[in-house]
Amino acid sequence: MKNQLIKPFIFLIVVWFLAAVNAIAQPKKELERDRKQLLKEIEFIGGRLNKVRNMTKTSLNEVVILSRQINAREKLIQSYEKEVSFLSNEINKNQNNIVALNKDLEALKKQYALMIIAAANSKNTYTEIVFVLSAIDFNQAYQRLTYIRQYNQARRNQADRLLSTQTDLRLKIQELNEQVTEKRQLLTQQQQATQDLIAENEQKNMLIKELQRNAKALEADLKEKTVASQRLEYAINELINKEIARAEAQRRKIAEKNKLNDKETAKNNKTDTKTTTINTSADLIGSPQLKEISSSFAKNKGRLPWPVSKGFVSETFGAHPHAVIKNVIQVNNGINITTAEGEKVACVFVGEVTGIVSIPGMQKTVIVRHGEFLTVYSHLDEVFVKFGEKLAIKQAIGTVFTDTNEGKTEIQFQLWKVKEKLNPLPWLARLN
Repeated sequence: MKNQLIKPFIFLIVVWFLAAVNAIAQPKKELERDRKQLLKEIEFIGGRLNKVRNMTKTSLNEVVILSRQINAREKLIQSYEKEVSFLSNEINKNQNNIVALNKDLEALKKQYALMIIAAANSKNTYTEIVFVLSAIDFNQAYQRLTYIRQYNQARRNQADRLLSTQTDLRLKIQELNEQVTEKRQLLTQQQQATQDLIAENEQKNMLIKELQRNAKALEADLKEKTVASQRLEYAINELINKEIARAEAQRRKIAEKNKLNDKETAKNNKTDTKTTTINTSADLIGSPQLKEISSSFAKNKGRLPWPVSKGFVSETFGAHPHAVIKNVIQVNNGINITTAEGEKVACVFVGEVTGIVSIPGMQKTVIVRHGEFLTVYSHLDEVFVKFGEKLAIKQAIGTVFTDTNEGKTEIQFQLWKVKEKLNPLPWLARLN
């Protein structure tokens, strides 16, 4: 019974220990993952920056990409700082462990030495056989034999503990040396990243000064983009209004038909009435089908795939200061994602193409309905889908447009809930 109680207890201790080890290892894995992701992003941004510099003269797009590079570099330096801090703590712990293990080792050596001396002295007086045979009776002989066995086992255990502690000490020293080396490498990389950051900030300031000399051209360009954005917003609102109007007309039609059926039923003195449902090819706002899709879409917040397989957010959602023009606030109804030339754009959730529009400055735009939600994909060069087509998740809907004048390849991605514009970024999954 006692053994039955002890075994589960030991099992719980082992489980707790393994969980504690995982809890310690997890932060390090997360820090390494973040650093690798930032390095990957910086490499991609650097490639885009080089292409822009080779294709064009100084442009606003170059400033935007360089700003994103600086932002990623700052996060990388913070990541290095966290990793170095984590390693410093681990190094301190290992140093303390090594001190403790050294003390244990010295104590074990002294105890083992005393046992060896005691055993040697005992052998000088009696051999083990004589010690047993010199007993006055069988019980004393058995006790002496048991004592010898226990004493020999204690010596073996002490020797094993000594060897085990020596092994633990050697492994801890090796681990410490590896951590010290890793810390030095991270500090070197951090210093390089800091130097790169300083150089990039200087480049950015020079670019901004150069662009500010031609502020009128920038203002004219911003005006064109604002007009294009307003036209797209108007087109989306018109599309939503028409869908709502169609849905309302359909509901009125069904209600009138049901009313006529009720009158006919009453006239014929029939007790049972039936409701006629009209199926439409398009999902209507408020319909059971749309509610189900809306609920599924909402549950996937934070897990939606990105519309492009690679890239970075070059312009965030909402109001923010212009990158170059002072005291000017620009508004983005979605997020802009800079990507590679010819990159395919994918639908982020199952839905139906509810609109395809072409607006100067926004190029081609595909609008997809997911229940009460809309996703909007702008700056498309080629479109693969057609109006009314049912789309699967990650289905390609087109390719990204490249502006050769600015060396810009980016998609604008918007998210709407009925008539409310939402920030798409929290809805998208974290990039690995």
